[in-house]
Amino acid sequence: MPGYFSYYLHWGGEYGSILNRTYILSHFLVGGILGVVLLLVAPKFSLSVSQRRKNKTLPYQGVTITLLLLLSAALITELIL
Repeated sequence: MPGYFSYYLHWGGEYGSILNRTYILSHFLVGGILGVVLLLVAPKFSLSVSQRRKNKTLPYQGVTITLLLLLSAALITELIL
């Protein structure tokens, strides 16, 4: 099935229980969730960069950090999945 991958979760119990089952996940769904998490983290990361620079921001700092986080996540996801 293109666009999907399986993940075997084996934390405990017999096979078929919720913690011991094989799940099929969509690449699109996983990428979307990862993108949302990165977009939620980007402003906090931008604030920490500003604080390290003594409250001085770089030009287009928020946009640059967001795009770099999303690009790095896309590259890592492409190489792993």
